[in-house]
Amino acid sequence: MKNISLKTFLLGSLAVTLVGPLAVTVQSASENSSVSNNGTITFSGEYDWERVDPENPGKIVNPGESETAGKSLRIDYVPTLDFNQQVISSEDQLYPAKAQLFHDETPARANYVQVSDFRGTGKGWTLQLSQDYQFRNPDDKNIILNGAVISLNHSWANSANQETGKPEVQKDVIEMMPGTTYDLATAKPGAGEGTWLISFGASETNNQSMNSSLEQLLVDKKPVTDPVYKQDVYVNHSVSLLVPGKTEKKAVPYQTVLTWTLSELP
Repeated sequence: MKNISLKTFLLGSLAVTLVGPLAVTVQSASENSSVSNNGTITFSGEYDWERVDPENPGKIVNPGESETAGKSLRIDYVPTLDFNQQVISSEDQLYPAKAQLFHDETPARANYVQVSDFRGTGKGWTLQLSQDYQFRNPDDKNIILNGAVISLNHSWANSANQETGKPEVQKDVIEMMPGTTYDLATAKPGAGEGTWLISFGASETNNQSMNSSLEQLLVDKKPVTDPVYKQDVYVNHSVSLLVPGKTEKKAVPYQTVLTWTLSELP
């Protein structure tokens, strides 16, 4: 964890000593004198990159590794959307993404993005998302999952810094088309300062009276344990992948790239 170090210096301490015969000095009320000096402060290091619970943003959590970008206006965390291993089907199928797990006691949460604005300007920002290309096999780019659509729903914003004003989130369902950029959240001037979490869905313990979008993943009626987090796997029905039944599917992995962009408002 990186720290900001503050160093303060008290300057301008002035001592005056008068030496000489005892005398009485009369100073008129119109005479004034003043002494000016400087105060200084020095900063070192950078802003902390602490990740917090999207439903209890006063609590630091460990969701695992993530790409980060920016400095005083930055993306702190983005999710990896994993739609699990599925059985080939000739019917249209809607596959929910795995919910977010943590390397601590924090329960499963909906998939979320964390952004921070410590510019102190109040200029506002916009969070956007685009899909670079359609799902395809990483070893053979000609094997494509044609017609597959990622959907994001039930967006909401949360922060421990509510007094600055909430960013506005996209309320409609986002159905992504590769090559198209979508607005996820916009903080108008004066809003969105500090750290904010943009979530898609919520757990049953959320304090915003939202319906839970999470469901425990069961195979043969038994819980599935994530090998990395060592916790039970949940899926999030607010983030899903639609795969048409008519689309040709092969028993290989498919991948795509999502680009998250945080921009300063002009």
